[in-house]
Formats: sequence, C-alpha cells, structure tokens
Amino acid sequence: MRLPTSLPLALTPSQTVGPFLAIGLPWPDGPFVVPEGTPGAITISGLVRDGAGKPVPDALVETWQAAPDGSFAHPDDPRGPADPAGFRGFGRCPTDTSGRYRIVTLRPGAVPAPGGGAEAPHLDVSVFARGLLDRVVTRIYFPDEEAANGTDPVLAAVLADDRRATLIAVAEPGPGAFRRLTASLEGPPGAPVLVLGNSIGTTRAVWDPQAAALRAHFRLLRFEYPGHGGCPAPPRPYSIGDLAGGVLALLDAHRVEAALYCGISLGGMVGIWLAAHAPERITGLGLCCTSAYLDLAWTQRAVLVRSRGMAPVADQAAGRWFTPAFQRRDWPAVAAIVDAMRGVDPEGYAGCCEAIGGMDQRASLGSVTAPTLVIAGAEDPATPPWHGGVIARGISGSRLRVIRGASHLANVSAAGEVTAALLGHLLAAG
Repeated sequence: MRLPTSLPLALTPSQTVGPFLAIGLPWPDGPFVVPEGTPGAITISGLVRDGAGKPVPDALVETWQAAPDGSFAHPDDPRGPADPAGFRGFGRCPTDTSGRYRIVTLRPGAVPAPGGGAEAPHLDVSVFARGLLDRVVTRIYFPDEEAANGTDPVLAAVLADDRRATLIAVAEPGPGAFRRLTASLEGPPGAPVLVLGNSIGTTRAVWDPQAAALRAHFRLLRFEYPGHGGCPAPPRPYSIGDLAGGVLALLDAHRVEAALYCGISLGGMVGIWLAAHAPERITGLGLCCTSAYLDLAWTQRAVLVRSRGMAPVADQAAGRWFTPAFQRRDWPAVAAIVDAMRGVDPEGYAGCCEAIGGMDQRASLGSVTAPTLVIAGAEDPATPPWHGGVIARGISGSRLRVIRGASHLANVSAAGEVTAALLGHLLAAG
C-alpha cells in the first residue's frame, strides 16, 4: 500500500527520542566546544551505560557551560557574551560503538547561583538514549575545586556522599596515565564498602554469583580493568601498582576512606598491593585463586593478543578456568564468561598481562596487616593451591581454604562454598 505524498505525517515520540537523535543531530564539529589544540583546552570523556550496566552505542550527550571567566556564549548574558576565540559553550557528541563520548572544551569558571552566592565550575550535561522519552540531566564538576564544590548549592542538595561523588570527574594524572576505571557502587546506604576485583579477561559480572549475598551487608564497589567492560585502554605496559592506583582513585572519588577488598586472580594481586602499600585503606582482605608471583610467559601472551586478538586465549579459557565436570554441568555459565572475554580490548588485556609478568610481591606479603582469607581451587592449573600457601605463610594471621573440585574461577564453579567463606570472613573483619 502506497501512502499519498501529500499526506502530512507528524513525528512520533518514538522517532524523536533515543537513537534517532544520535543519528540525526550530530555534526562534525559538535564535540568541539573549542577547536582541538586551543591553548588551555581540556578533554571530557565518559561512558554511557543503560540500567543493566551495558554500554549504549547510540546515545547522544550534550553539554552547556560557562567560559573560563564565568560568562556564557549567549547574547542574553547581562555581563556580555563570552569571547574566547572559537568558544561557543555548547557541545554535542554521539557515543561510539563502545558507548563512549569525548568533548573538547575550556575549563569553565564559577557562575552566579540563583539564590545568591556562586555555583562551582561545572558542565551541565544532557543524555538522550533509547527508551527515554525525555533527556536525563546531570552535571560534571572538577575534583580540584574542593572549596567551591563544598559550597555549591546543587552538590549540597545531593545528600548521599556516594551519589554526590558520581558528579565529580576524575582527572588523568598525566600523559599515558589511566582514564577513570569504569565502576559501580551499589548496596545499603551507610554499609561498609567492599571492593571486588576481577580476574584478567573477565568483567565485574564474574562476581554475580556472590553479589546478592554480599550486597545484603555491604556496598559493592565493582570496577573494570583497562580494556575490560568498556573501560578505555591506554596503549602502554601497566604495573600492578598502576591498577591499584586506579582503585585508590575510585575510593577517593567516592569519598571512601577505608574498605574491605576481595579479588580473584589479578584482582587478588591488586588486593595484595593495596593492603601492603596502603594498609590504612584496606580493613579486610579476601584473596581467591591468586599468586604473589607468577613465572609464566605473560609477556609472550601480551604479544600474542596484540598480533592475533583475543580468540587464541579465549579458546583456551574454559579449560583453564573450569574443570571438565563443571563445563558439563553448567556450560551456559562457562560460555557467558568466555564470550565476555572475546569482547575484551586486546590492548587492555595485553597491558594487564605485562602487569602480571612484571610482578613479584613475595617480599611485600609481610607488610599486609589486614585480616586475610586465602582461597584456592584444588584443581586450579593457573594458580595451584601452593601459590595460596605461599601467600598464607607470608601474611601473619591469615587463613588458607582449599576448595575441592574447583578450578581457577572457584567463585563460579563452587559459588555457595566460596560465598559462605568470604561472607563469614568479611563480616568478622568489617
């Protein structure tokens, strides 16, 4: 059936929201509030996720802000329009296939508050995405404006500290440093914070078998490594200290002075570093299927994924992470974790391989003072139980628990036993 060409057709809400905006409204210079290379220009970048935590590849992000002197690039500003060369105050950027956006701009100045006083330097942000009939609005504040942020009326209206922290950006410390690690904080307000570190090649979903039980008692701070779960991956070697520094930055951003920490494999290595080098920040430690030192060919693995992608290591992952019996018993769970590994950025994975390859924390174990539980899988080929024994002997007062019939991801294949062990330890430590 052919409609007559003269029939007027109105746009419906489903056409004017969501991905339609990301397709129809961007223009090439949209992300550049000032031309790239402008003296004093900064880059604001971030990741848009949906309610299930998945990146949104067709969202649209708009920003509006004052110039460095606090004036706006608008003729109605009674102080006169802002006049930095090329500054327009407005930015518009669609997210890319990984859900990320990037805005190049100048750092804004403070602006008058409606009720008197001043609002701290910030950007107003609007997000349009599928499933939304209207935009979502938020703000981006700056971490080194503590005095101004402390008196900002909008920040003051956000009563929960952990929610307020999400409005404050995290600065990159310098060239080549990590962007902000992607993270989420969930759980009962006022409960102790528990940080969960993942195994290399997995995302924060690897902790899903424990999440519900742990969330009943703790606020869970779950994060992604560079290149994992949509987190950016700077193209350079990493160290365990670099990854641990990203976790410390997350604690600072969420205003968490001290937390409990549990880590699997690489996550456990990060936990050892934190407990040894920042003992005042870690009140209890759970180390699952990990090691203080690995002499495997991790550098060669980094070379492999940089040249051939994730397929060669993902194809071998099921056999290294799970026993044949568990693969037969719950192949869908195994397949989901292996499929997620295939989506990891090879550069981020390679950087984490180099962090493991360059690690030797055996001499640091004696510096760990937090109450520690070490868990090992009896059939783990990657970090056999004797690796856990080395850690337990090196950390005074720690305990070793070996899970029979479990391989490297013991928290998945023996979820109930690992959950019960960790929960009992953390409740006693916290």
